[in-house]
Amino acid sequence: MFCTNCGKELPEGLKVCSNCGFKLDITEDTTFNSDSINKKNHSEYCNSSTYNPDKNSLSTRHSKPLTTVNFFLIQVLFLIPILNIFFIIYWSLKNDINDNLKAYARSMLIWLIIAAILSFFALLTLTFMRYPLSFSFRFSN
Repeated sequence: MFCTNCGKELPEGLKVCSNCGFKLDITEDTTFNSDSINKKNHSEYCNSSTYNPDKNSLSTRHSKPLTTVNFFLIQVLFLIPILNIFFIIYWSLKNDINDNLKAYARSMLIWLIIAAILSFFALLTLTFMRYPLSFSFRFSN
């Protein structure tokens, strides 16, 4: 008897392959045919929705690390007040872009949101320090 998943020869009566852990179906014919196993596994692997050689390849342009020059130019671009907000939002939301640039832009967007919230509360605090609210209650007899 052979495993239908990995092709290893197994003793009769096993329900699980000792090599790969695949659950064996005892009812089907388990005679060894390496060509059918390899073709079956290859076709299942290639036809699955997760297999995409271009997408999974480390050499694609979407997963290449940013070079020092690219990183430096992005930093300089983020120093320009209006353009930085535009590019941070654009790169954070765009799907067809380098993954590292997208992650960096998203982290900058989070920092921008935190800075905006802290600035708002600082402005509120300074406003109330300059013009405090007076709570005077007058009780009439």
